[in-house]
Amino acid sequence: MAIPHITYTVGWYNVGATEASLGETLDIHLDQVGAVSNTVNGAPSGLLARIGLGSYAFGDIDTVSLRKRAKCFFLLIVTVSVATALQLYSFIINHERSGNRFKELSSLTDEVYRPFESKLYNRILPSIDAVTLGEERNCQSYPWATPNGAFYLTNDDREYFRKIGDILCFVEGTDFLNINSSTSACNCQKGWHGSSCSIPDSVWNSKTGKPHLPQIKPRLKKYPKKLIHAFPFNNEFEFLEARIAEYQDVVDVFMILESNYTANGSAKPLHLLNRLKSGYIRQYACKIVHVFLDYFPDEGIKNGWIIDDLLRDYLSQHGLKHQLKNYNSEDIFFMTDADELPRKETILFLKLHDGYPEPVGHYLTAHTFGFFWISKRPEVHIITSISIGLLTQVLNNKAIHIRSAPHHLKKSPFLNSYLKAHNETQIKLWSFGNPEYTTGWHCSWCCNLNCIRTKLASAQNGDYPRWGDYGEKANLTYIKYLIKSGLWFDNESHLVPRKNTTSHYAPEHFLENYDKYHYILENPYANTKINISLINLNIITTAKKKKTLPGTSIKS
Repeated sequence: MAIPHITYTVGWYNVGATEASLGETLDIHLDQVGAVSNTVNGAPSGLLARIGLGSYAFGDIDTVSLRKRAKCFFLLIVTVSVATALQLYSFIINHERSGNRFKELSSLTDEVYRPFESKLYNRILPSIDAVTLGEERNCQSYPWATPNGAFYLTNDDREYFRKIGDILCFVEGTDFLNINSSTSACNCQKGWHGSSCSIPDSVWNSKTGKPHLPQIKPRLKKYPKKLIHAFPFNNEFEFLEARIAEYQDVVDVFMILESNYTANGSAKPLHLLNRLKSGYIRQYACKIVHVFLDYFPDEGIKNGWIIDDLLRDYLSQHGLKHQLKNYNSEDIFFMTDADELPRKETILFLKLHDGYPEPVGHYLTAHTFGFFWISKRPEVHIITSISIGLLTQVLNNKAIHIRSAPHHLKKSPFLNSYLKAHNETQIKLWSFGNPEYTTGWHCSWCCNLNCIRTKLASAQNGDYPRWGDYGEKANLTYIKYLIKSGLWFDNESHLVPRKNTTSHYAPEHFLENYDKYHYILENPYANTKINISLINLNIITTAKKKKTLPGTSIKS
């Protein structure tokens, strides 16, 4: 069946209570006279399918799976007048809400509208959201299951920009509904800036970034930069789930390091790998590379900072070097700790632009125990991102040096020769946001009670006082008391309460799944009476005075 020449855009619909079994498909195609029809559990030729953000394919291709009880994309085929297109869109929404299957649609004309000319675009696609955890995705292979094989990074061919005349406009940041076609200029939505509407507030408001903004342009090469997100993992499952929901449509691979040793040398299970084998986050597993660190150096027993370095260097010196393929010097190595989560739009900016200096950092809001407490100094600054070229050729592929990159870049004997060969590279720290406008979250000890106890026991031997060496600190009643009262483990440092009054109070995935993560969104013990009379709170006096801490067993 031939497909008429068409243009099309994309919109959300909600499958609501509709139950779709695995393999059940919704196929949308055009017949020869321009009518839109569909079949369920069939695969007619002329199928149109959305492949990622802003990128489309048509012809004889695989079907698109309906996803259980989840948001999913619908290809709105704009072959008709605006009125008819809106009628079609309304039909789809109402039909799905009623739980009915699609029936053949007819009476469509052959008029063709381009998305940005139709005055329809922003009504259908107001924003591009992270896909909800829990939906089905067709992962053909699981790179974590073959740790000795290499994950081949593919080019991202999605359409992030559209042309208006000679101007490139960023799809998510542009208000196509109110574009003045005579001016050939992008009209930015609220929160977006620049000639292409591609610079988010979090970058535009950078403390050190204003001088760099004029030289930053959308990437004109065929493909965006590849984005490799690397981080060590212990048992921070809450933040792992939020991280994947936040970044799954932005990063090209999640490279996660897990060891069968804690940071102080004790044997431990491979919590993440075991869950992955059981089907945990199966729909995203094809983007996860599991980096297994299977040894613990003897010197790390006495000096925990050796382990701190090893966990990060192993990500680059083993994971990047041996477990990934098909990246180049321009691509981005984005590394955080497991409890640090910069906002999605900041790293998408790195992927889609050229001309910015390196390395790149983030100002994050500093939370403890949950998003309801912040530190007296409410922000923390971290350096997160650098090009693969600078990492491998100037920093000797030592990922730990990213955290203090300006110092190590300046000291490197390879910097000058690299800059001569890559004259477009600029060396200057650029940090997104500022102390008053943070660009993400750093949430220490933001997990369930057993997770907090595990983190106490797992902490490296170097960051003193090491609270896990004191059994009283791991008492669950005592931990509840700290969370309720906003006290640190020293029983002296007070945290500052924070109310949920802003759109960036917490990552979107947590807010959308309140029932699951309520204990880190609101103080779970605020109205609970906690008796700590039997707990020795004076243990802090010993901890403050001693460098070498006594080992004590963890009591429940």
